[in-house]
This record gives sequence, C-alpha cells and structure tokens, in this order.
Amino acid sequence: MTERLSYLQGAKRRYGQLALCSLYILTLCGFGLVSLLPFAAGETTTVTIPFRALVVVVALTVGLTNFLARTHSTTRNTARLLFYCFWALYIPRLLCDTYLLPRTHAREPEIYVLLGLGVCFIPAFAFIKSTPTDSTRRILYPVIMLLSVISLVTLNRGLSGGDVAFAHSGRLTGTDTSNPITLGHYGATLGLLSLYLLVRAKGRTRKSSVLFVGSLLLGTMIVILSASRGPLFALLIGATVLAFCLPPSRHRFTIRVLFALLALSLVLFYTNLSPFVTGLGGSMEQRLRSTKISDQTAGQDIRVGLWERAITTAMDNPALGYGIDLPDEGYPHNIALEAFVSLGVIGGTLFLALLAACVVRSVAFLRSSDDRSWIGLLFIQFTVAAMLSGALFTVAEFWCFCAAIAGMGPITSSHLRRPRLKWYEIDNRVGTATHSCYTASNSPIHYSAIRKASRIAGSAPNGSR
Repeated sequence: MTERLSYLQGAKRRYGQLALCSLYILTLCGFGLVSLLPFAAGETTTVTIPFRALVVVVALTVGLTNFLARTHSTTRNTARLLFYCFWALYIPRLLCDTYLLPRTHAREPEIYVLLGLGVCFIPAFAFIKSTPTDSTRRILYPVIMLLSVISLVTLNRGLSGGDVAFAHSGRLTGTDTSNPITLGHYGATLGLLSLYLLVRAKGRTRKSSVLFVGSLLLGTMIVILSASRGPLFALLIGATVLAFCLPPSRHRFTIRVLFALLALSLVLFYTNLSPFVTGLGGSMEQRLRSTKISDQTAGQDIRVGLWERAITTAMDNPALGYGIDLPDEGYPHNIALEAFVSLGVIGGTLFLALLAACVVRSVAFLRSSDDRSWIGLLFIQFTVAAMLSGALFTVAEFWCFCAAIAGMGPITSSHLRRPRLKWYEIDNRVGTATHSCYTASNSPIHYSAIRKASRIAGSAPNGSR
C-alpha cells in the first residue's frame, strides 16, 4: 500500500512538471505558433480565444495540482507577499470600474476582466505555485527550437514580399494576427536564451555552440527588422545584465571580455549594418532617430504624451487613484505609471516595491549556479517591455515571470559562492583523496586541500600507500 501511494505521488509530480513545462512553452511561443496556422489569417479572435482558453485550463491544472500536492515552496519571502497584496488591491479596482461602478472605457467591460484575470492572474498563480525542474532540457531547448521556426517562417514571408506591412512601413509583422512589437519580443527572447545557453549551458559541445550562435543572430535580425524599440532595448539591457551577473567561475573574466568585444564590434560595424537593414526595407534606423526627445518631437510622440497625462492624473487622484484607464485615452503604456493611476500612492508604491524585490531576486539568481536563473533574465526582458508598451491587465509574460521569480525558494549562500571541496575521505590503501557529494561536477579543485589530505594520508598509522 505504501509503495502504491509513493508511486501515485511520484506520478502526480511528473505529470505536474510536464504540465508546468508545457505552460512555460505556451507562454513564451504558443501564440506565435498558433498565429502561423492557415486558418488564423485575418481574424484575430479565431486565434486568441481558443489559445487563451487552453492556457487558462493548463494554468488551473498546474496551479491546483501543485497547490494540493504541496510541491511548491512554502518559505516566506517579500516578493511573494507583495505580489499577493498588489493583486488583492487591483482585482477589486478592476471589478469596480467595469461592473460595480462602471465608467466609459476604451474597451468592453468583460474584456478588462477576461484579460486581467484569465490572461494575467490565473497563469501567474500557476507560476507562483510551481517551480520547474530540469528546465534546460524540458523548456529552454524546445522554446529555442520553436522560436527559431517562428522566426524563419516570418523572415521568409517578410523578405519574399508576403508581409504587406513590411513592404509599406518597414516593420516586420509576421502574420495578420501578430504585430511588430510581439514579433520583436519573440526575437529578443530567442536571442537572450541563446546567449544564456552559450555562456551558461553545462556540457556544451561545439555543435550546440554553433547552433546557439545561429539562433542568437536570427533573433537579433528579427528584432532589427521588426523595427520596435522596446524589444531592442530589452535585448540590450538583458544582455548587459547577463554579462555582469555571471556566477563565480574561472571563465567569468573571459566571458566578460567577449561581451565587450561583441559590443565594440557592433559599434564599429554599425555604419555597415544600417545600410544593409535599410536596403532590406527595415525602418529601425529612422525609429531610433525619433527616440531622441526634444521640444519639437515630444509633442509628436504618442507615448510621451500618455506618460505626461498619466503623471497629471495620478497627481490629481493621489489617494485611491483614478481608474484602470486614463480619461478617454486608454492605458499609458507604462505599468509603473499605470499602477499609480489605478491604485493611487499606496498601490503604486506597492507595485514599485514588488518590482524592486523581483529585480533583486532576478539578479541574485543570475549570479548563482541555479539552472533556473534564465527565468530572472526573461523577467528583466519583459519588465523593460512592459515599461514601454502594454497595460497591467495585458502584460501576461511580465506577470508570469514575476510570479515565477517570487515563487522560487530562498537563494542560499551556497548558490552564490564558488563550489568548494568541503570534505575528503582518505583511502590509506592507495593514498588518494576522493570528495563527497558536496562537490559540484564543474567546481575547481583546490590543491591546498588535496595536499593537506595527502599529508594526512601519508602520516596514517598503517602507512600503506
């Protein structure tokens, strides 16, 4: 009976991990895959509604299964507490503005509730209650493969003339149900994960390194041809954070030098790269030039105007905030400002504290030897994305990875220090020192400890060496 119970518990954990890995893959590249299907052309709801329903079902399965099985981390941490507190304030505001005390909004009331709860909160609940194991093999490799397929199909369609928007505006969109910002972030995710595996993957071979370099270049090309500034900034900031948050190792200095040489090469060859992209039809150079805000361009940039309006609205309603949208203008395309507009000073400060706590945990995980540290890297990417586009009730990737970071267990000191040989078992018959399970397979050997162990072995009473 005991053996059968243990078998059932093990099977439940395995199926829970399989569903969790599927949820990660769906979150990162599911919509892009579904949008490539032939029946998805033209009608956005044909893709969105079934796909979002599938994500909700998988998320509920993962969250409830892991919650009932108690496989999630129960250790208290500040980020998890702040996550729950913020949503405890935001959900009543969402329901109040749409049904209890309805206002005139840019969308239908049920859209806000479905997006806020079904797209953001329920999947985030599954992420905060679950922690993936063996994530490199089960999540990263499939995600990189699927994003590469999406990028290649999109690139072929755009350069062959099938992408009408690319021909007219110089921004690669992919399909009729996609947009340049979404496609650009697919490329940024592909580039960051490829770069992460290129410098952090264990047991990497030359063949896999070449594949990672190829997917990195492919993702960068998608970001450039999509001509979206948010994905470009997210890719650059994510790569910079990855370069300066490497775990302690003997190769850390070499990797940072390679990062510096790569950045220098991009700067030196920018004059040659820009005409090449422009010749393909891309408009990234023109959009980057328009990023420089001056007195003449500030009034022309829609986002800058929305940010100014959000600051004014938040200052006019400091106690409880104004609502989930700006007056007659929709959301401000910056979730930090939107938090103050929606919930006032208390909710906005709570959100900034949550953001700071998750950023600190992300950096700490990236500096550790934990193989799930890529989650912190993607949280940095989607944080940059949400600060430039999207609303609190639409940025599903941000909330999912925010919850994943908040739901992880504590970062122990052993994760942040270089693995060391802590103990030696002396075999007096052969005079050798063998280390126990405390030692990681890739940890450096400390020869002073070996010499000390050898002296102990040499002075053994039986003297048999």
